[in-house]
Amino acid sequence: MELLCSVCEKSYNTSWLRRRNQDFHTQGEHGVEKGENGIRGTLCLVISETLRMGNTINAAWRKALKDVDIKGYVIPKGWGILTSFSSIHLDEESYENPYIFDPWRWKRKEGNPINFTPFGGGHRLCPGGDFSRLEVAIFLHHLVTRYREARPDLRLQS
Repeated sequence: MELLCSVCEKSYNTSWLRRRNQDFHTQGEHGVEKGENGIRGTLCLVISETLRMGNTINAAWRKALKDVDIKGYVIPKGWGILTSFSSIHLDEESYENPYIFDPWRWKRKEGNPINFTPFGGGHRLCPGGDFSRLEVAIFLHHLVTRYREARPDLRLQS
């Protein structure tokens, strides 16, 4: 649900939607191509960018199983560690203009893939990650293929 809300939140910027709609009409009726993860093209870029900005997982607690040295700072065994995914996904060193919704950053291969963890990682990776991407892809596919931009004639009464 949070992912869907994030998609709706980004909907005020419809440039990606217009571009996707054009792509769909040039590709024909089957605009969502199959790929490595079952979705490809502009929808995949939009979903990845929404996941990066939406931060479905804001943070995760972990426990250090052994002493860890990170750039000269030692985290002792047994200490709790809070990983902030929001900080990682919105880091200016990893992403140019991180607060701007730019799906095409993923085509430019911007950022380090290890810094993109919308569904956690390791043995605690969310098992529903691919399913949620598919659900959002289907929703966006139907939204885009039926989307018509129209300005209503509004007349304010004085």
